[in-house]
Amino acid sequence: MAKLFISYRREDSAHQADRLYEQLSKHVEDPRRDIFLDVDSIPFGVDFVTYLDGKVAECEVLLALIGKGWLAASDPKTGGRRLDDPKDFVRIEIASALKRGIPVVPVLLDGVPVPGAGDLPDDLKPLARRNGIVVTRRSFEGDVTALVRGLPTQLTARSGKDSEGRTALLVVGALLAAGLMAFAVHLILGIESKPGGVDQVFSDALFGGGQGPEMVVIPAGSFSMGSSPDERGRGADESPQHTVRIGSAFAVGKYEVTWAEWQACVDDGGCSNSGPDSRGGDEGWGKGSRPVINVSWENAQDYVSWLSRETGETYRLLTEAEWEYTLRRGTTGQFNY
Repeated sequence: MAKLFISYRREDSAHQADRLYEQLSKHVEDPRRDIFLDVDSIPFGVDFVTYLDGKVAECEVLLALIGKGWLAASDPKTGGRRLDDPKDFVRIEIASALKRGIPVVPVLLDGVPVPGAGDLPDDLKPLARRNGIVVTRRSFEGDVTALVRGLPTQLTARSGKDSEGRTALLVVGALLAAGLMAFAVHLILGIESKPGGVDQVFSDALFGGGQGPEMVVIPAGSFSMGSSPDERGRGADESPQHTVRIGSAFAVGKYEVTWAEWQACVDDGGCSNSGPDSRGGDEGWGKGSRPVINVSWENAQDYVSWLSRETGETYRLLTEAEWEYTLRRGTTGQFNY
């Protein structure tokens, strides 16, 4: 389960936020660490804008609870709409996530529609293009279960620590191959790349002998996420372009996960035989050292859980921003092949 940030208006959805926190707590190891819920936890004497921005940066998904009073909520002191105030907590939280490329999921309470772009301040307009989920009082628990299952597939478990205290995260990134979804496995480390911009390459040992996937460190940096209007093959949901900062160096797998690596997981009991082979197999292209295909999100979770146990590390999916940043690698074109 990913680290989650629950954004809500107290006068609009405090009760639903508490219920959502209670349900999501069942899916994380430590709710106090893995779910940020309330601005009441802001320490005394700190800049709340900076604090909230930092908390959003730590999350992997922001859940924006939107009830009937969310959009039109007014400030009793000024009479103006809260959302038009740059210091409004909700606006700060959502704008920070959108700016960072963190997935924002509108949680639509009792059928409230996603706000239109014309009803939102400029820094929140991208929210109007986010796919949301309806959560009602009558089917609350079932709706939250559907929410958990439908979280973006670039998310998974928390980070672990290696023997030197470095944060180690193994990720699964999706790549499209001949129209079929194949999953590639990657490892993210919270370490800096070698001086001089030289990419560091490494692999971790498996407990049963042998080496894990070969990884390449990607340095921290900024890039323009999305595509320009004149980019060939662009989608309508790839604009507007916006700058995203990748604050820490990370590493990705040098190669896709192969059929042989998947089979090792199956043979060890970590992966199910009802995986790729039950959904088309290799499509006649061959197995062995070729990338495994026809892998579902659930299969990918089985694989990274197994690899976590084998290496003693913890694994998760690349965020959308990390994946695009890796592919562009300092260029302004579509991909850096």
